[in-house]
Amino acid sequence: MTMHVAVADKKTRARMECCHYAWAAVEVVLLARRLSLNPNPNNLYLVWGNALERQAVFKILASNGCDVDFADEVPNVDVIMGRYSLIIIDYDTMREPATAFLRELERRPSDGRPIVLMLSASKSKSDLYELLSTNAFTNLLAKDTEVNSVELLVTVQKLLRDDIFGFDKYLAWGIHPQHRVVHGSKDKGPLVEELETYLRDIGCNKRLATSARTVADELIMNAVYNAPVDGAGVPKYASRSRSEGVMLEPNERAQLSYACDGRYLALSVADRFGRLRRETVVNYLRRCFVGGEAQIEDKDGGAGLGLYYIFESLNHFVVNIAPNQKTEIIGLIDISGTYRNFSEKSKSLNIFLQRAEGVHR
Repeated sequence: MTMHVAVADKKTRARMECCHYAWAAVEVVLLARRLSLNPNPNNLYLVWGNALERQAVFKILASNGCDVDFADEVPNVDVIMGRYSLIIIDYDTMREPATAFLRELERRPSDGRPIVLMLSASKSKSDLYELLSTNAFTNLLAKDTEVNSVELLVTVQKLLRDDIFGFDKYLAWGIHPQHRVVHGSKDKGPLVEELETYLRDIGCNKRLATSARTVADELIMNAVYNAPVDGAGVPKYASRSRSEGVMLEPNERAQLSYACDGRYLALSVADRFGRLRRETVVNYLRRCFVGGEAQIEDKDGGAGLGLYYIFESLNHFVVNIAPNQKTEIIGLIDISGTYRNFSEKSKSLNIFLQRAEGVHR
């Protein structure tokens, strides 16, 4: 039997809102402990126009071990070069200066150049195209009604620390992830069916479940056909038709993982090759943003269109790369509401690159 409880008055609503924010605060504290924040944090520079919003974001960062300077306008590049590891900018209130900042930063040597994280509520493909047109940008977080404190904290820590892999960072504590080995192309059908059963069991909206199926399908096929290379670094299966079966060698097998914390469904596929390049992801997405699906050539086994379909099916698209070692693509879908709620939200995009010295760009 389902019970429907009406919120009778303003006091009741106020108490409910207080509980909501209290739980959100607890979640941030628990997350900070899970991440084992560095006691000697890197310097951050926060650029935010709205004073109240800036104060809220500042508190999230400063209360969790970050040394934060802030301003209400985009600084001159010379001011921040070599002084800050990460610049966080509210893109919506300063589009033109933020874009100009990225273009100027792109001209500077990579040594001493900070990472840039933009936050935006925009759903405009032209805005995404503009941002991805510079090599200095690979990180965007959505901020619809407010900044998601958990996603912000996770993203900042991944950008500053040598710990980028795993979707559990984005989910509440206590989840029970499902892990499945991908032995070859024939596994796709059974694995996707198993995922569908899982989604039915947790009561996922049917259209959102279809989106999740699309993501899992594309991720599995990319891991089977596009990731493996031989000893000389030559792709082994990328030129094959997707209708031609592939059985992976033991050292080529990928892993499909998924879990849900009641709000987010997280999906990921990890391979052992690390062949996906940041430039490849950016190039495919830019071409689709400016000209649609027709702009992607289908000569790479469908990898370009696959990445675009994945991006369109998610709230948050994450690519983790350890070059020539491992690639992990993570997708987050907010299943807490209807499909319409999902489609009305802006999207987040992160490309994290792990380097030997522990620096991410």
